[in-house]
Amino acid sequence: NAFGEDGRLAGTVDATVQLSARADTWAGLERALEGRLALTVADLRNDQRSADGGIQIEAVLAGGSDRIDLAALGEGLVLRMEELGDDPLTTTIRLAGQLDREREQLRLDRVSLAGDGLTIEAEGMLGSLGTAPGFVGSISLSSDQPRSWLDRFAPDVSAALAGDQPQSVTLSAETEASGERVALSTLRLQMDGATLTGSVSATLAGANALDFELELDRIDLDTLLAAAPRTVSA
Repeated sequence: NAFGEDGRLAGTVDATVQLSARADTWAGLERALEGRLALTVADLRNDQRSADGGIQIEAVLAGGSDRIDLAALGEGLVLRMEELGDDPLTTTIRLAGQLDREREQLRLDRVSLAGDGLTIEAEGMLGSLGTAPGFVGSISLSSDQPRSWLDRFAPDVSAALAGDQPQSVTLSAETEASGERVALSTLRLQMDGATLTGSVSATLAGANALDFELELDRIDLDTLLAAAPRTVSA
């Protein structure tokens, strides 16, 4: 359960179901189902985490097919959890894709999360959903307020930076991820005029390993880093 190890979760669910089927046998009934399922899930919470607001989820089944078209939208969600620090995060989540039940694959045409000056987008394929899920596709990230995110998740790094630096960050990469390995290829990271390109891979199972091949065109450390305090000798 993403909202707690004890499995307890409170919230509201409104559902609308429109289904029909025509089949000669019970075994063929599942594939013959067609129609629409609409859910609104709102105000989820337990003792440690909460998500205030609603997420609208729609699933469309086509008769005679193993494919289910999925769409989800959550606007103005307010997330509160320890992993996000003391301040809540207000965000909008969008998803569009197709679930192949026979192949246990979810094709993501678009997934996006936007809030507090940060936008993350992804598209690709989630495979082996019933056993060992993995993702192959592309991801992108952009932020016009990267300093606020460093303050939230990496305060020591933020303290070493000058003024309001950096002012903007963008990242894009082709991605392969599983429970054992994560690899980013054709990586491109831009930060205040500096560009980092290359590839990075990390092995997560067994002997952890990090491999990378990166190239940085230029970086202005005097602008980026805070000046060290001066010492005056008597």
